[in-house]
Amino acid sequence: MNDNHIRVNILSKSACSACHAKGSCNVSDTSEKIIDVTDSRTFSIGEQVEVLFSGNTGMKAVLFGYFFPFLIMLFALIVSLSFIENELFAGLITIGTLTVYYLILMVFRSKLKRIFTFSIKKNE
Repeated sequence: MNDNHIRVNILSKSACSACHAKGSCNVSDTSEKIIDVTDSRTFSIGEQVEVLFSGNTGMKAVLFGYFFPFLIMLFALIVSLSFIENELFAGLITIGTLTVYYLILMVFRSKLKRIFTFSIKKNE
């Protein structure tokens, strides 16, 4: 934490991480995610909080992360297969268009950070 910037650590556990047989099974999964939040309220380190975002923000994330790449990939595959007979090259072109899409997202990540904002509230 510093000034108005707070980094929230989320420990994500799969349902089977609490299972008694997780030591002999490789399915259990635990991952750590860090979310940056701008908030002027005071919080203490280790305090449990709820991370909030609007439903509209979630829909935008699904559009940018899944729907638009799917449409771009489908369009690129159809167009490339109509001009190129070789399916391997058509597939490589399709993967290339996705690479360009994600590079564009990376270039505009500062603008995307303004769109995808999180807020937090104290757990009571």
